[in-house]
Amino acid sequence: MRVRRNLDEADPPAREPVTVQWPPPFAPPSSGPWPQMRVPRQAAPARRLHTTMLAVDICAFGDHRHDDPVQCLLRRQMYEHLRRACEFAVLPWRRCHHEDRGDGVLIVAPADLPVERLFEPLAHHLATALWRYNRNAADSTRLRMRLAVHSGLVAPDPYGVSGRALIELFRLLDARAFKNVVARSRRPLGVILSERFYADARTCGGLADADAYHAIRVRTKEARIPAQVRTDLGTFD
Repeated sequence: MRVRRNLDEADPPAREPVTVQWPPPFAPPSSGPWPQMRVPRQAAPARRLHTTMLAVDICAFGDHRHDDPVQCLLRRQMYEHLRRACEFAVLPWRRCHHEDRGDGVLIVAPADLPVERLFEPLAHHLATALWRYNRNAADSTRLRMRLAVHSGLVAPDPYGVSGRALIELFRLLDARAFKNVVARSRRPLGVILSERFYADARTCGGLADADAYHAIRVRTKEARIPAQVRTDLGTFD
């Protein structure tokens, strides 16, 4: 049965349409530990630079023995030893671009520095410092690291750096074959060099014992990357 509506009832007020802005405007925090960043409306084409990149990560960082305080300690020790090794090799830390990766760090050297000549002093000093630190550290706080080195073109932008060479660098660092070599060695530092960087360093005399490296081929989703690996850097007395 149809019910007639009471004419005395007033019509409900019409709802105003709600306009939602999407995507939301970028609003960096006004305060806090994070630096504010200006994001350009239209980014200009990035100028690419040919330079050397180093990527480091801490072995077994997610191990069950590494709770939050231990992880903070390992990160602090990683940065301390890296800074000292860079300064020892005359690779100024303040002139490098570095990005934190949680369990590691990306370091992009200035394009005008011959890292091919500075790499082995840096790696030897770092490996020796890690061995001396581990000698007096508890099992859960011992620090072992993997180091990958590559050279190529990178494009800086307001967010950091990008480029195919960076992708290849982290493919080397995360390669299963490299991780297996480092795990079997039990040494504090394992190093993997891209074939390009290895050839440049060998040509300029930057490798004291180039034959101490052995070749591996890293399989990635995109290609196979030839590389050179070494785990016996450093002085252990």
